[in-house]
Amino acid sequence: MLDWMSGVEKSLEEQGQVPLSSAAIQDVISKSIMLEQDIAGRQSSINAMNEKVKKFMETTDPSTASSLQAKMNELSTRFSKASSKHKEKLAKMEDLKTKVELFEGLSGKVQSFLDKKTQALSETDAPGKDVTEVSQYMQETSMELVEHKRDLDVLQQLLEELSVHGLPGDKALVLEKVNALSKKFKEMEEAVKEKEEDVSSCQQQMDTFQFLVESLKKWMEESRERIPDVQPSLSTEDLKKPLENMKKLEDEWTLKMPEIQKMNSRGASLCCLISAVTSPAKSRTTSRAAAAVHV
Repeated sequence: MLDWMSGVEKSLEEQGQVPLSSAAIQDVISKSIMLEQDIAGRQSSINAMNEKVKKFMETTDPSTASSLQAKMNELSTRFSKASSKHKEKLAKMEDLKTKVELFEGLSGKVQSFLDKKTQALSETDAPGKDVTEVSQYMQETSMELVEHKRDLDVLQQLLEELSVHGLPGDKALVLEKVNALSKKFKEMEEAVKEKEEDVSSCQQQMDTFQFLVESLKKWMEESRERIPDVQPSLSTEDLKKPLENMKKLEDEWTLKMPEIQKMNSRGASLCCLISAVTSPAKSRTTSRAAAAVHV
């Protein structure tokens, strides 16, 4: 019994560092549960020994009885402490496993999100969305980033807590994983922010172009109304006034031509910008260049 007791105490004093893997920790927990069952089974042996010592003390001399009682008390105390310490260690292992499982789950969740969004923002085929739909998609992505930023913060906190218990190699691996996720997450935040800026700029230019088009249409309608009706019966003298009006309209159209040509050019550039913004394959440089054509 004393040899067994010494073995248990030695195992409880062993280094508390473990592999930072839920599967590996579960193996440790399974072995700890087996030891807990062994300890529980030994309790009956301790009780039986205690009863035998009591009976023996009734027939032996006081000195021997006192010595046996002291040894029995020591064994009972050591057993009680070992049992309590083992339960405490097992509880810590269960808690550590929960944290490791959370770390594994969150790191996988963030990694999956980043992979999915990276692919969505860099696919070669246009998604068939208009500017408004792209804007809505980017807003939704921004909200998802906020949610996963909280997950990343939890991972950072878990990293600090797990590093205390993990083996050196495992600590280096989880640190590398979190650093890689943080770097990729930051790149994603910057890419989404830039895309949102491009979409916002495109929407503003679309609104401006729409306003200019409506103004031009209104001017054309007003000009069309000023064109006099054909009246063959009018005399040469009567035609002077209509001719003067037509000449003025012609001059106005001539003056308007550069503006119309500029608007045509602006419209073509805007089409390129819209294509750049709505196609994930286009880069920020492409859309910026398209926007610069008609600034």
